[in-house]
Amino acid sequence: MFFISIGMLVDVGVVLPQFHWILLVAVALIAVKALLILGLCRAFGLPLPLAASAGLHLAQGGELAFVLFSLAMGAEALSVETGQFLLAVVAVSMATTPLLARAGRAAQSQLERRGLPSRTRLQAETEGYSGHVVIAGFGRVGQVIGKLLDERGYRWVAVDLDAKNVERSRKERLPVFFGDASQEEMVAAARIDSAKAMVITLDDPEAAKSVLAALRRKLPDLPVVVRARHHVHVQDLLEKGATTVMPETTESRLLLGAAVLQELGDSKTDVDAAVRTVRRRSYPTSPSGSDLP
Repeated sequence: MFFISIGMLVDVGVVLPQFHWILLVAVALIAVKALLILGLCRAFGLPLPLAASAGLHLAQGGELAFVLFSLAMGAEALSVETGQFLLAVVAVSMATTPLLARAGRAAQSQLERRGLPSRTRLQAETEGYSGHVVIAGFGRVGQVIGKLLDERGYRWVAVDLDAKNVERSRKERLPVFFGDASQEEMVAAARIDSAKAMVITLDDPEAAKSVLAALRRKLPDLPVVVRARHHVHVQDLLEKGATTVMPETTESRLLLGAAVLQELGDSKTDVDAAVRTVRRRSYPTSPSGSDLP
């Protein structure tokens, strides 16, 4: 009701003849406000990518301006023509909010990528790699896999879309690069042609399918282990080309159950047999339905 009542205050006959000036002033308002907010955010210690995003997200005029300008016109502190002009400027700037939000996210992403090793550097650093493992996604699961591979002496390289995660990993001298593993150019830069296996640890099943599809177009026989959040995604991922799919929630429950059986005094052989039986009944682990060891 508030915005409807404010909209009814706008006199189209006054606004339309000077609409080009309204657009120009609205752009100036957005630019000045974005720069001011960016500067304030930086002054309070926010990193540049976040400050740029905040500046663009908050650059439009606020609804309080409608109230102030309406009161000013009512008190004759502003002429009707000037008040109508300013109301239109604020309204136009607020209409750009979705575009500004999208621009803010894009600016943050682009600034976060600066200085991060991406496809070109990945291609250079993996020169001569052979028999390595490519990890798509380097969150908590990917990090554990990397540690296991290090423990056994396997060379690996990871690709991740989380800029902060990549930056943190690079500080630890880990071979993690910024990029989208569903892009064929990115996995090609990771020397996937000469890799021994690939691991997909992404949370999103659709994203995992996208990576699988890009990979299988070129390498139909490469072993690919995929992490799934739940067993309901297993069959679909196997049909899309995964060699083995590990449902995280189910496997964690099996490990917990195995620990209970061991505490009850069952032998490791009996516990392993029970786990294999439950696993076989719960989900397949390969296109042929064979068990994990």
